[in-house]
Amino acid sequence: MANKLKTRHILDLTLPQLSCKLIYICHVEESDVYRNQAILEEQRWKAADLDQDGKLTREEYAAMYYPWEHKHMHDSVAQENLEDMDKDKDGLLSPQEYLGNKHAVFS
Repeated sequence: MANKLKTRHILDLTLPQLSCKLIYICHVEESDVYRNQAILEEQRWKAADLDQDGKLTREEYAAMYYPWEHKHMHDSVAQENLEDMDKDKDGLLSPQEYLGNKHAVFS
């Protein structure tokens, strides 16, 4: 008998301005990854949408997927990186978090 994986509905992101709903369904052990990815995509969308009309122009779309090439996206990408490396979630990056505890340079 096949082993069934447990799944759960983890995020229901309604975008009324787009008349659509994104629903992420995943395996239980993958839920945090998908939830975090959905949050990241929503933050990038909002940062890329310069005129805040809920729609992306061709230029805004490019900014969402190639943020390092668009100056107005740099703060958003820096924040994403900081949040990813900030393991204790205090909003600050310690030398140990920055180095990923790979080097014992700081004590």
